[in-house]
Amino acid sequence: MQTLCQRLQDDGRLGGSFFFKRGHATRGNAKVLFATLAYQLALHDRRLEGPISRSAEHDTSVVGRSMDVQLRKLMVEPSQSLNDTTPLILLIDGLDECEGAHTQQTILSLIGNVVRQHPSTFRFLVASRPESHICEKLAESSHHDLYDSVDVEQSFWDIQVYLRDEFARIHREHSETMGSIPTPWPSSDIVEMLVEKSSGYFIYASTVIKFIDDKNWRPTEQLQVVQNLANDDPCLPFEALDHLYIHILSGVPARSRAKLCNILCVIANFRLCLRYIEALLDLKSGDVRLTLRNLHSVLSIGSEYEEITIHHASFLDFLHDRQRSSNFYIGPGSEHRMNVACAVLQALSCKLNDPRVEIAWRLEPLCIGYITSVPPSPTLIRLCRDLNPDFFWWGILSDRSRALSTIKQLLTWLKGIYPLPDDLIQHWEDYRFMYNYEGKNTGLRPIEFHDIVQWLKASPNSPLELIERWNNYLEESKSKCMEEYSTDEDLEYLSRYRRGNKNPAEVPAERQCWDEDNLRCWKSALDEMSEEDESDDEDIEL
Repeated sequence: MQTLCQRLQDDGRLGGSFFFKRGHATRGNAKVLFATLAYQLALHDRRLEGPISRSAEHDTSVVGRSMDVQLRKLMVEPSQSLNDTTPLILLIDGLDECEGAHTQQTILSLIGNVVRQHPSTFRFLVASRPESHICEKLAESSHHDLYDSVDVEQSFWDIQVYLRDEFARIHREHSETMGSIPTPWPSSDIVEMLVEKSSGYFIYASTVIKFIDDKNWRPTEQLQVVQNLANDDPCLPFEALDHLYIHILSGVPARSRAKLCNILCVIANFRLCLRYIEALLDLKSGDVRLTLRNLHSVLSIGSEYEEITIHHASFLDFLHDRQRSSNFYIGPGSEHRMNVACAVLQALSCKLNDPRVEIAWRLEPLCIGYITSVPPSPTLIRLCRDLNPDFFWWGILSDRSRALSTIKQLLTWLKGIYPLPDDLIQHWEDYRFMYNYEGKNTGLRPIEFHDIVQWLKASPNSPLELIERWNNYLEESKSKCMEEYSTDEDLEYLSRYRRGNKNPAEVPAERQCWDEDNLRCWKSALDEMSEEDESDDEDIEL
């Protein structure tokens, strides 16, 4: 798709492109899909720059609104002034890697409406694996005559051309080991055999080429390995690919297999560079590169500061299917998933002057979802008690919608444990309690523990148990941060905060007391949360 995208751009036909990537912070969901396409449209066609900019300036919140609003306000309406007979092409790659099947279907519905109502303005080119929910959406009567389906993967002729071109390149570039090998190499029979084994899927062909192109081995020897694997005569389309994946992974020495699977589990679930993976798993410097040295055909491994990524989603699917990956399985229920969960919790327990703090901040956006995907155990509960609350207080709680969802997710997980960890549940109930109050009544970002304690102590009406609990949280926070707090330092903090805010209304008061109004608001927020929880429980029961 990258090549096609470049060709369309060279021809002046490309209006914009968006490449979804599973698990990526911005490319893993559709929050900025149409805003990104609109931005590229403005760059591509200067006639659209003004209308799109004016639309964004007129409604500054449009980028954060629903996909429907973004598409209409930033793309459809600004484009109505164009009278071109040749529509611009908007390319969306990897739709199946976008988070949420319902979101994927919504995207198809939205672009279908645009094509139906404004056929001369845009053409959408969407690339995706044929997942069932995507096929079902396209099969609906509302999409009839709106799209053409092309199976670009299952193309035997294109794969044959691709293999011949790549083998010629390998022969040319591996001159030291291939100088005595006559051309054309390999024979037509071998190429035809590989085309047949691919079942028309490019991923098999591209993985074979990456495997044979490994600079650590002779291409002729690597090709012989592929031939031997293919002779097993697999009857399923991806069985040949699975055999190749198993062989590649089996190249790692047996004594390093557990380490390999832990590393792969981190790569599959978090976006970390090589040195952060080593720090997270408490490995020696160089261990990750040494363990993965023969996996370049399935992984992209750059410098120690570059994120390690998986070449193709099929390898991720393989690792998460126990029947296919066997001893290399890293999905739910595997010991490797538990090992990584423990490592994540240990990283999130470090003090803010600990070198691992950089890892913790990078883990934070995905950590709760990952931790709660692992069955609870005494080990995990013990580690949960050591969590540094600052990572959550200043991380997840900076985004209200994600905060409440994340806290509820963790509480549900904790409440499914027997016997109940009452102290942990109380901790997180209080976090949700305070954040809900702040979000509903002041509109401010969450305030630090020491501010809360000062406010509580300043009020003659504050419940004593609240003061005691939040004072304990303050002491815990001070211990984790290795910092001392005093009244003067609190006031200095608030003063600095005031100077950094342009809007005085957004600055917390130096001495806001918990008077009757405050406590009524707090109680109201709690009551509302309780009602929401009861409603959710009823929905589940139904």
